[in-house]
Parts: sequence; structure tokens; C-alpha cells
Amino acid sequence: MRTKYFFEELDKETQDYLLAARDRKGIGMPGIMVPTIDVKPWFSLIAGLIVIGLTIYLTFPPKKGPIPMALGQTAGFLLGGWLVVAAFRTWIAYRGSKAAGHFVYADPEFLYQCRGSIVEVIDLINLRAVSLDHKYTGEKYNTSTLNLRIDQNSIDVNIPSEELANKVKHFLDAVIIIRDSSDNPQTEGMKNLSPPLIAAMALHYSQFREFPERVTQENLEITFIPKPQAVNRRSFGCLGLIGTTVAGILLFVFFYNTNPVIKQETEWDELKDQPLEFQVPMLRAYLADERNQSHRQEAKERLTQFYTQVANDRVRGIDPQFADAMKRLVTDLAQRQAVISIAVRDQSITPDEQKRKHLADFLADRLGATIGDTLVNFVLLDKDADFKAQIELEYVVVNPNLIEYNLEIRPDRTADPILKVTKVPFSFKENNVPNFGINLPIGNNMPYPQDGVGLFIIPTSVQTKLAEDLVSKLVGPVRPRPIPRDDF
Repeated sequence: MRTKYFFEELDKETQDYLLAARDRKGIGMPGIMVPTIDVKPWFSLIAGLIVIGLTIYLTFPPKKGPIPMALGQTAGFLLGGWLVVAAFRTWIAYRGSKAAGHFVYADPEFLYQCRGSIVEVIDLINLRAVSLDHKYTGEKYNTSTLNLRIDQNSIDVNIPSEELANKVKHFLDAVIIIRDSSDNPQTEGMKNLSPPLIAAMALHYSQFREFPERVTQENLEITFIPKPQAVNRRSFGCLGLIGTTVAGILLFVFFYNTNPVIKQETEWDELKDQPLEFQVPMLRAYLADERNQSHRQEAKERLTQFYTQVANDRVRGIDPQFADAMKRLVTDLAQRQAVISIAVRDQSITPDEQKRKHLADFLADRLGATIGDTLVNFVLLDKDADFKAQIELEYVVVNPNLIEYNLEIRPDRTADPILKVTKVPFSFKENNVPNFGINLPIGNNMPYPQDGVGLFIIPTSVQTKLAEDLVSKLVGPVRPRPIPRDDF
């Protein structure tokens, strides 16, 4: 019969007996001991290191919010750490008194299969026969299976050593022979020997294949063979559970507090390696997160430096007054959102919404192309907006050859203008405007009257010329990124 025990459940005599067999490696014991290999701690160690490595690879540097990242890191490190600690705890336990270790031990009365904290005990009192099967793969030895026939039951025990498996078989064969000595004249009188003496006889037989001439146990240092019993209560590992819980909480707190710092440093290092055009939005994202405090002042200084450099390098308007106002507007972007609002309002007697919109789009597009789309966004306000834009343009078509406009530039919509010009005439020559002028009969709904005879259409290119003139005055020559002229 095979009975399973936890080592800590066994009586102290059996615990000390098995620990002595382990530490002595069977020498001086009333039985024979075969060490076995436990690979589970190695698998645990390797698996734990892999889990920790994957956790580091997948979560560092941290990309998401502090709580999801801290939870994932805690789970990975807690599992991986538990597997690593479990491996070392197992190895330490195999050398201590809390676990038996890994070995097979047989004495005349019991066979013990010890696997760490688990001990399986096979009662050999009614052992009738023993057989042995060596397993090979080709010519390579794998393991041996010891088959025990006890009454009508058959029990298999694996032994990883061919030589020691043969010794165990011979030992148990000798035990069977001694107990059945009444039927064997050669061993008559051995049946009533004590278990230690039977062990001494069987050990001699397992080594020399014959019984000694004189029965003695002088080579045995341990002569007491206990009967294993479960007398102790097994612990439920409450301290381990509490320790694991505390470790999980501490890990979470640690990662929750360190992830933002690591994330800041990583993002800052990545940011510094980027070209100017890409640094600005990254700097703004860095400053937008209030948790980023390590390089906050340096980020502000970089933004100021970048926008000052952009204002000096790219804002080169042909009109000094216009250019200075635009430089101020660009430089101030370092201290606020990278947005400049534009409002274009057609104050003509008969406004043309399509042409007004095209002029506004053209102006925003050319300014963005000159300054840099990643550095500033130009936002067009609705013509009916009830507040001022940072660039406020109003124009009136006086006649087909003349437009008058008012222009105001202010740092923000509530500030006073830093540039204000009114009724500035803008004229153009007919030969500079393609398809200039079309006379149509009165009655067609066209925007600009001419001499009461018909309505005169001013091509959209006129508004384009005005936009080009303003761009030249504000930032310099128009960058070659035109929007389709077919739409004008």
C-alpha cells in the first residue's frame, strides 16, 4: 500500500530518520538510499527569469498611464520573483529540516519516495516479489522501474540509476528471502531477526550476492527503524500568503512612483535627439503633462530658443513694421498654445463668401508653409465671430483695380494690437490678372457693379494677389506650396 504524507505531518522519529538517510547518503543506515534529481527548481528559476525579462521588455520604458503600467509590472515581477524565490527556497529546504529532499530509500519494512516536502511510503511487510525493468533509448540508458508485488497489488517505483536500481532489487530480494527463510534451509533461523539485523544481512547480500557467515549490525550507525505516522498538522502557508501580498503592494507602490520618473527621463532623452521641427510638439506634450517636472524649466527654455530662432530665420517680411509684429507673434508661441487665429472679413457692398474663404485659406496656408506646420497651427475664424482674431483682416473692393484693407495683429484676442493699419490701398494692373473682367447683362447675380451696364466679376486671383502681398510683408517671399489655382 502506498501512502502519501507531507513531510511536516510525519512524526519526529520518521523525520529525523529520513533526514539522517539524506545527509548520510545512506551510509550507516539500516537500508539503501538512491539519490534522485529534482529539475523543477531549475525550471522554476528559468521560468521566473524569463517572466521578469519579458516584463522588463514589454513595460520599460513605460508608455501608458502609471496605474496600468504599475499593475502589469507588479504582476510580472511578482510572478517571476515568486518563481525565482521558490527555486532557491527549494534548494535551501533540501539542506534543512523542513523538507526531506529527493531520494528513494528502502529498509526492510518500508520504501520511501521523497520528493521535497512530499513523502510516499510503501509498506513492505507483505512484499512477495521484486522485478526490475531498465529502459533504454537505443543504447542510451534512461531510467529503471522497480516493480513491487505486495499481496495482490503491483507498485512501480522509478529509480534513475541502473547500478543503484540493481542494488535496491538485490536488497529487497534478500529481505524476501530472509522472511521466507523457513522454506530455505540455507537461511533457516533468520526469520525472527530484528529489522536492523535483516537490513545488515540484506545490505551485505546486495553488495556481494551472498549472506554473511555471521549476523551482525556493527556497521550500522542507525539501528532504529521507525513506523511512519501522521501526527502533526500541516501549515497552510499563511505567512507566505501575507508576505506575497505585502510584496505585491510594495512593488505596486514602487513602480507607481518610479514609472513617471523613468518615463520622463526616457521621453526627454528621445526628445533631445529629434530634429527641431519634431522637438517642438514633443516639448509641448512634455509640458502639458503636469507630472513632468524634472526638465520643465529646460523645456520652456528650449521652446523659447526654438521660436526665437524660427522668428529670426523665417520671418523676413519686406515691410519692417509687419515683420516685427509677426516676429512677436511667433516668439510668443513659446509661452502659449501653438495656434494663431486668422479672421478675414469682406466688408464690400456685396461680399463674395467663396472668394473670402479662398483668400483666408491661401493666407493661412502660405504662412504655415513659411513658419512650419509642426511649429504653429493657423486657425480660421468664422466671419461672424464676435471676438477678434490674432490676425484680423478686413477688406473692401473699391473698384476692380483697388482694394482697401485694415489689418490688426495682437498677441491674443483680448490684448491690444501690436500692429494696426487702416485703409491700406492695394492695387493691381489688369495685365497681372488673368481673364480680367467679364461684362454680363444686368440681372445675373454678380458681386461688383460697373457703370450700371452690367456686373463685373473680379477673379479670385485678385484676392490671391492680396494674400501674396500680405505674406510678403509679414514673413517674406511666398513658399512654393500652392493650393490648386483651378479653385480660384
